[in-house]
Amino acid sequence: MDNNVGQEIMRLHKANQNNATPEALLDEALGGRDKSPESIRKLYSFVLRSFGYGSTADKYWQACRPHLEDLLDEKQLEAIRHPFPEFGEKGFRSVLEEFGT
Repeated sequence: MDNNVGQEIMRLHKANQNNATPEALLDEALGGRDKSPESIRKLYSFVLRSFGYGSTADKYWQACRPHLEDLLDEKQLEAIRHPFPEFGEKGFRSVLEEFGT
């Protein structure tokens, strides 16, 4: 299972590097899967867990958002884009807290 996850991460990384347009990135990242809201949410969630916040997640968000914004309000979109609490927000845990030090 870990091998499959690693291969998927590398495939998405390569798609990020090889595609100049958001639509081309989304097409390659979905790999023929339907552009349903659920598949797009799952893709972005996986990207965020795999790459964290940053330029890769931002590029994928630019590809995913147009397919979600007609169906969801701004608060729901923000919950998808930033599902984890950030520093200073309620529920945020630092790495030191995670390790119990």
